[in-house]
Amino acid sequence: MAKVYADFEYSNAVLLNSSGNSFYIRNELRGTGEDWFYWMFAVEGEPGEECFFDMGCERRIGYWGPAISFDKENWHWLGASSVVGTSDGYHARAFRYRFPEGVKRVYFCHDLHYPVERFARFAREIKLCRRVLCTTEKGRECPYYVCGSVNETIFLLSRHHACESSGTYVLEGALSYLAKHLTNRFSIVTVPFVDYDGVVDGDQGKARMPHDHYIDYTAGIYSTVRAVKQLAKQHKAILMIDFHSPWQCGGAHDKAVLCCQPCINVREEALRSFGRLFEEAALAEPGAFCYHTADDLYPGQGWVSPEPFVPEQTTGFFNQISPGIKAVMLLETSYFGTKENIASIDGYLALGRALGKAIEGFLTQN
Repeated sequence: MAKVYADFEYSNAVLLNSSGNSFYIRNELRGTGEDWFYWMFAVEGEPGEECFFDMGCERRIGYWGPAISFDKENWHWLGASSVVGTSDGYHARAFRYRFPEGVKRVYFCHDLHYPVERFARFAREIKLCRRVLCTTEKGRECPYYVCGSVNETIFLLSRHHACESSGTYVLEGALSYLAKHLTNRFSIVTVPFVDYDGVVDGDQGKARMPHDHYIDYTAGIYSTVRAVKQLAKQHKAILMIDFHSPWQCGGAHDKAVLCCQPCINVREEALRSFGRLFEEAALAEPGAFCYHTADDLYPGQGWVSPEPFVPEQTTGFFNQISPGIKAVMLLETSYFGTKENIASIDGYLALGRALGKAIEGFLTQN
């Protein structure tokens, strides 16, 4: 008989009931103030056993079924055929899995999860300098990474919302390019896991009460946010990109979208030029997850403020402490993509390399 486990780092699941190899599971919100969709659990079984998993709510499984891994680090989609019922991303709540020969334990996740261990290994490979940002509320050392020794600094941030893994893959791809090509001209500071406790514990992170890490830059109730703000004050930031994942799916949430925050000293055309450079690089990068600048949001569009200064409580604070900054942007990268543009780890990394090239071109021009 198969067994379900959710007692490891990054896991998020509660087994409510089971009957044979049918399991009825719920994800936990853990302080998030609205319905959200992240989950992860493990299953042990014997070759040939077929299991049925009901996640209990709609909007818990994407277009291509759950992500599956045999080691918690390398993920791919189980496939749309695994979904029981519709696989439109809105109504999917259940899936099936049959254990193949040689497999006794598998991990399932809402999306292509990015673990802390992967980034640590990547950072060693490209020789980033690891430093301790601060000690978190739960006593963990939150890392950040630096390369280059020039005063002008590129800031790259990720996982203000703990569950948003897609952006961290894009961040990795960008760093793989930037560390080779720009460190003689700029320093690079990256905090890949701002909500470090939430990432390790498997929290949603989004809409955390009383507020989440992304909108904590005024109140400063989280140690990592206070430390990021202090770190930013110690450098001359010339560009800041904050990497996110959007909502579950549909419309703009199926795409890669730049949200360009207004900067007091930067014309909107400069921001649009970044989008054009990014699109050109993405189209030229083999296998990259698609990006089109026509999908971007600029000041006054969607949720992007039309004011010359964005609210202090977000990463828009970079505008106020860095008068020479050339761009402050969020990049939202879809969890799933579309049939013509299916999300994959390789596609995210390739998009990141294209972003690195766009950053190089933009800073050369500006």
